[in-house]
Amino acid sequence: VFAVRQETRYRRTRIVYPSSDTLIAMDPDIPDELQRVPLRFEGEGRQYEWVIDGDRTGVFSKLLLWKPRLGTHEVSIVDGSNQVIDSVTFAVR
Repeated sequence: VFAVRQETRYRRTRIVYPSSDTLIAMDPDIPDELQRVPLRFEGEGRQYEWVIDGDRTGVFSKLLLWKPRLGTHEVSIVDGSNQVIDSVTFAVR
């Protein structure tokens, strides 16, 4: 008789796109107001809120379609205690 042990794998909640130091180029063929960057995180458990350049978004889903702005940006996900779970910095040109 063999007992099968089920492993619970802990997957760290993290931002999967964009990664740090990503350079995102605006597409000159698409009007600025229609361009979006998909911000994505993965992980299980609690709800996490997106914070962009220090501003809370009110968005708690794993995918946020963000309207890009030129410059360098810091994107974070925070938990209900306002603790930063993960953060990345990237640039839009």
